[in-house]
Amino acid sequence: MARKFTRKRWRRPQRLRLDETPVVRRKDMAVLTILPIGPQEAWPENRRRIIGLLVLFLAVCALEGAAVAATPLAWWTGLFPPVFGLLYLAGGARWGDAWIQRALGAAGHDSPQLLGQIKALAARISMDVPDLLVAPGETPNAFGFGLRRKWIVTTAGASSLGLLEAEAMLAHEIVHLRDGDATVSSVYVLLAGAADVVVKAMGAPAGVVALLSIPVWPACLVVRVLGARAFPRDREHRADVAAALLTRYPPAVGKLLSGVPREQAGSPLGATDRFWLAPRAAGPGMTVDERTAAIGEM
Repeated sequence: MARKFTRKRWRRPQRLRLDETPVVRRKDMAVLTILPIGPQEAWPENRRRIIGLLVLFLAVCALEGAAVAATPLAWWTGLFPPVFGLLYLAGGARWGDAWIQRALGAAGHDSPQLLGQIKALAARISMDVPDLLVAPGETPNAFGFGLRRKWIVTTAGASSLGLLEAEAMLAHEIVHLRDGDATVSSVYVLLAGAADVVVKAMGAPAGVVALLSIPVWPACLVVRVLGARAFPRDREHRADVAAALLTRYPPAVGKLLSGVPREQAGSPLGATDRFWLAPRAAGPGMTVDERTAAIGEM
């Protein structure tokens, strides 16, 4: 007797996000995977953050110009702040990477171990290999930035990390570069840290162009205060989880976070302090201890 054919009902798979509890079924108990937000989902959100920072900066420049025009000076003097703001943005888009690199005191990295690891990680996610730089600092730390190009800056103390911890550190920053987090933080640093950039980037290519930001420093101060709200509290935790999946070894990320000192000296460019792997200044995001505990649950 022929078996009766029954068609199984198809169910749409549920998309998992980091801010939701993953669905666990009996057949999934052996291997539990948490999927991070991919670049196709992270980039639109980060693009809105970039636009928000630029709009905030130009709006304050316009208000500054209106205030100048209301003084007994000629009306056309009110055009200076918006025009200088636009020129600074144009110069930052062209030379901002070199300015940030100069302000951080970063130079080319020559560690074969780190260079080999970063090439392997970039190839694993089909991304262009970012340039690797080294900055002064005794404690292991790293920071990713990029406007026209992608860069990863590690401190000199990062050379003391073991193979697995170094791979976890680079994977964390590569995720920031892939998802656009580093671009948002670079735009913020360029605007909020304009005063530091002007002082410390004079020797960089077209560093004199950074002087255009001086008339709009009030707008830069507003961006520094209000623009910090553009970054979600779990920004670093998401990169931790994605790095654990990229390296396929979550304990290395946990060991890296538990091994970095909780007290970090400030960086040469203060606007970047909250964006390092181990933040160099207190901020509204998750603490390193909270991130360590969260990654330990994977």
